[in-house]
Amino acid sequence: MPPQVAAQLEHRREPLVAEAQQQVTGRQVGQPDAERVAQPGGQRARLDRVRGRADAADVVHRKAPLLAWPDDTTAAAAEPRRRVQLRLGVDQRAGHGRPGDAGVHEIPAVQTGCRLVGAVGAGLAGLGRLGEVVQRHDVHGSVEGERYQLQPAPLRLEPPGERERVGAVDLRVGDDEPVAVHVGAVHHAGRPARRGAVGRGHHRRLHRRGDDRAGPPVGQLHDVAVAVPAPEVGRAGDPDPVVVQPWRRRGHGPPPVRRSSVRRRRTLTWNSVPRLVSGVTDSTAIRHLPDHDAFLLTGSGFSYAFAVGADGSLRHLHWGGPLGASDVAALLGDDARDFGSNTWSHPRAHTEELVQHGGRRLDETALKVEFADGVRALDLAYAGHRIAGDELAVTLTDRHYPFDAVLSYRVRPDEGVLERRCELVNRGEHPVVVDRAASASWPLPWRPRWEATWLAGMYAAETQVTRRALGPGRLVLESRRGIPGHAAQPWLALDAGAGDTTGEVWSVALAWSGSWRLVGELAFDGRLHVTAGVNDYDLRLPLAPGTSWTTPVVAGVYTAAGHDDLTDRWHRYERRHVAPRPDTIRPVLYNSWEATFFDVRPESQVELARRAAGLGAELFVVDDGWFAGRDDESAGIGDWTPDARRFPDGLAPLAEEVHRLGMRFGVWVEPESVSPDSELFRAHPDWIFQWPTRPRTLARQTHLLALSRPEVRDHLVTALDGLLSSAPIDALKWDLNRPLTEASDGVDASSPWIAQVEGLYEVIDRVRALHPGVWIESCASGGGRADLGIMSRTEWTWPSDNTDALERLAIQHGYLRAHSPHTMMAWVTDSPTYLTKREIPLRFRFHSAMCGLLGIGGNLATWSTDELAGAAEHVTRYKHIRTTVQFGTVRRLDADAPDDVTALSYQAPDGGQLAVFAFAPSVRHLRRTVLLRLRDLDPAAVYVDADTGARHSGALLMHHGLRVPLVGDYASALVVLDRAP
Repeated sequence: MPPQVAAQLEHRREPLVAEAQQQVTGRQVGQPDAERVAQPGGQRARLDRVRGRADAADVVHRKAPLLAWPDDTTAAAAEPRRRVQLRLGVDQRAGHGRPGDAGVHEIPAVQTGCRLVGAVGAGLAGLGRLGEVVQRHDVHGSVEGERYQLQPAPLRLEPPGERERVGAVDLRVGDDEPVAVHVGAVHHAGRPARRGAVGRGHHRRLHRRGDDRAGPPVGQLHDVAVAVPAPEVGRAGDPDPVVVQPWRRRGHGPPPVRRSSVRRRRTLTWNSVPRLVSGVTDSTAIRHLPDHDAFLLTGSGFSYAFAVGADGSLRHLHWGGPLGASDVAALLGDDARDFGSNTWSHPRAHTEELVQHGGRRLDETALKVEFADGVRALDLAYAGHRIAGDELAVTLTDRHYPFDAVLSYRVRPDEGVLERRCELVNRGEHPVVVDRAASASWPLPWRPRWEATWLAGMYAAETQVTRRALGPGRLVLESRRGIPGHAAQPWLALDAGAGDTTGEVWSVALAWSGSWRLVGELAFDGRLHVTAGVNDYDLRLPLAPGTSWTTPVVAGVYTAAGHDDLTDRWHRYERRHVAPRPDTIRPVLYNSWEATFFDVRPESQVELARRAAGLGAELFVVDDGWFAGRDDESAGIGDWTPDARRFPDGLAPLAEEVHRLGMRFGVWVEPESVSPDSELFRAHPDWIFQWPTRPRTLARQTHLLALSRPEVRDHLVTALDGLLSSAPIDALKWDLNRPLTEASDGVDASSPWIAQVEGLYEVIDRVRALHPGVWIESCASGGGRADLGIMSRTEWTWPSDNTDALERLAIQHGYLRAHSPHTMMAWVTDSPTYLTKREIPLRFRFHSAMCGLLGIGGNLATWSTDELAGAAEHVTRYKHIRTTVQFGTVRRLDADAPDDVTALSYQAPDGGQLAVFAFAPSVRHLRRTVLLRLRDLDPAAVYVDADTGARHSGALLMHHGLRVPLVGDYASALVVLDRAP
């Protein structure tokens, strides 16, 4: 049987199969019984007014491929204006519900037929039930099939040919009129699905709570999606962004704690250009080896292995370089013959897949609960597993209590990333209290020495690269602030002496926007394990009978090629699986905060907008001070309506003027906080976190709203919806300027640390569902919230309030270790900046900000004509290289440079352009140039300097170097090299 050719969303890895089933060029493509396709009877989308091409729709399924085909492709190709029907079917040709068998393994390659070809610039979308709020995440409960209005879009059918590559496809239906589609569920045997027939939820994206367990049986129909155009950046009037709307959810995970009766649906903003590429779905990323009762997970450059022990425990075997199935037997037989001691933890943490509290376990544990009878020890044993594509779920059950821990794994094969999380299930009749619930334990192999790298810091000095040799004991990185905080990022890298280009590195990062904890515990004999998850500080999470809770995702990366490759893997992972609009260029931004502070008036904002547009800015953001009562920081937070004294007609006139100037328009908000002097607080003083017998704690003159309360979440969604509906607002800068204190919401006796973050995610998701065209920037007093969880819901983050161009170099250097540059906003502000009072020339300031997403935040009304002209030239040059900077491969070049030089390069995804930046605060020792050796070029290629025309071979640039002029104080240089044809 020829290998299957399936189309997959490249950055979502979700299978889609589209095949012509009818007559093609005079030949009949049969449908053998063995390859029956179960079709929902009468579930067809009728596409009218085709106008020059055959239009079609595609059905997207997360696990089992769904088939979509036009009824008569030959006639459609011959008569382009003919009406085309589209059938939707569930693939039944493999699996048949057998345990451990997922995906389609035996679809023959199509020898003749039509393939779908569409326009680049598409995304997935669908509309939810009209008039109701549609949520994106935390999908629980049951939603029946519904009727949707699908926005049409053209697809054309290419003449018969090889199906080896599907190409870029616009996943939409229709023409320029909406069409109604009603689709019913199909059982895996082709019968209508019963209510509740679907199993637990499954992986969607890394941050989705309750969704990352094993998928449903092959053939069950869950999600129908269509697509609308994705916007391009930098032009006002572009079409709205796109939204993915699953039309059906049934039984995908239990209700979250304290909200068990809430039924929800989900909307996912993607705003991207999905690329359909061919691939074989009989994936070997996850294999169960029954002879050894072991599991081998494999991705790009790594393997991860564990096995079920004779006593039902999960024994960790390997996390490191790639291994084959035949190596697992050797791992199982490997015995260090250590001399045991009754003083040791038993079993040792590095041998366990999940370190649970109980018995003689004295090492750092990942899971601790208290049962109704007061028992605080666990005794979990293997009870079963399920494999679905690149996902594995292993169920551990307590030997005495009706309590499960479901360990979920998802391999991102191309990025070499392993995602893990844990679902805790209370199947009993009594509540269970969770006292500690890390997402995963990560045992590392023995090495003679270990070094740790993490991103430490403080306010205005975030993400400072910190590197230390590990000694026996525990390295604890954490936040207890209710947000990730400034002191450290929830990210850690460990190695045994690796450099930029060589050596093994292991790294983990947590997708959680609240309090977190990362612990690396090194025993004296060199055994190391890492525990990562939500912080157990002040944590008491009750699980009511019949409910469950799922930890956030923690992602792990292994590389054998040093810290450069580690950075590459994290960047690819964020671009393909985390950030919204992953293929969309970010705009050049202007923000008026440092120009006006709280003195926000329409006339001054319009003048700034005119000057910003003249520089080439594409997004104009009004910061703090535009709303009612906001003359200073003591009042107004919570009342998200324009100040009637300054904006008697609201924000619409200003927004429209900004649009007329060719820019998009945005505003600053801080939805999670409330000022005591505000209408919201006067109306609802009980909506904040507070103890009834203790003083309330203010931070930046605000209290924290309890988003754990549903009425608070509903109010925020309504308020933000009203704001965004009152004017053509395209972007929000979403800020938070205080920690969580007085951890009581006045409703629930349990601690609200988790519910607050879940509530934040829900509010953002609902707002984005209502306004999918809005872009969001994450800010928390600068870089206090820049984790994978919030980054999956926002287009970029604000790494620091410190806009000093020199100090920003170190902040950005650390940030780029863990995060892609297309998420890192950087401003050019006035000199001296208001925080450091340091005088820095405009050229240096622009070069520093051009290393990420270029923003401008100075008071342009005071800039001279020469400064404005120079700024416009820098903006133009940035636009020439911004695809390379935002989506290219980053290389730190400091190792081969003098100590006082900071240098880095960006190489375009296709290798066609290089942007090299170099900085020196003060050039000394009569030096006038610096020689920078570039990395990872094609040695045979020729690279041409865009300014001078000088030509350099790749070999010369790598082995000798690029000579860059740096002279004087605050010297900087940008060299752009284009690869010669």
